[in-house]
Amino acid sequence: MFEDGKWKFLTGSKLIKSSQTLDPVTYFGRSPIYNLTKQRLSQDPFDGNDPWSFTVDSSKDPFPSGTKIDPTKDLFQPRSWLSLYESVGSDPAGPYVEKVPKWFKAFRADLKMLPNNTGLLCLSNANGGFTLIHSPNGRIDGTWYDKDGTALDALWTARNLSQEPDVNTPMPRPVYNFLEHGIAHRVGDPWQAKTSTALATAQGFENVTAPRKTVGTAKQQTLRW
Repeated sequence: MFEDGKWKFLTGSKLIKSSQTLDPVTYFGRSPIYNLTKQRLSQDPFDGNDPWSFTVDSSKDPFPSGTKIDPTKDLFQPRSWLSLYESVGSDPAGPYVEKVPKWFKAFRADLKMLPNNTGLLCLSNANGGFTLIHSPNGRIDGTWYDKDGTALDALWTARNLSQEPDVNTPMPRPVYNFLEHGIAHRVGDPWQAKTSTALATAQGFENVTAPRKTVGTAKQQTLRW
């Protein structure tokens, strides 16, 4: 979105650990190499090779088995975050700089402007369900409120840049909770799909086989704004 002469957008992020450094172009030992010089000249950085056909240095490959990450090679912090980026100037093509690494804790998000510029809505997969937050003034810096009209914790959405949020910073309740609607149950971390009534019962969750509720609650909350 365009604010104060600059473009701003949110993107899902995995953030590098503070103890690590990473040059993603060279670190993993890609072969054939990704030719960054040609990319900057708007030429083919893959030198005519299939972009999806390559190997990496096995000593640095975080997925040695193909799908499961090796924790000893994991360079990234736990959890996924929404990060805020801002254009250097007024050109939507950028370049962009990261302004807020941990704007909100979510896996995916959809940001929309309400009709007649009456506010912003951000729907995300967060806190065990679909979480809806609202910026009534239509600005990315908010103030942002949860589904009940309560302002988010001051560490979220860049309201307090002097301190960074973490995995323990209070989150707003979702408008649609996966567990309450029998869609998933929590076995450790992360959320996993429901596999059986017996397993869910063993975890202390009830009524997982009951008919799923509609998302009417989420729609009603949206209409409140």
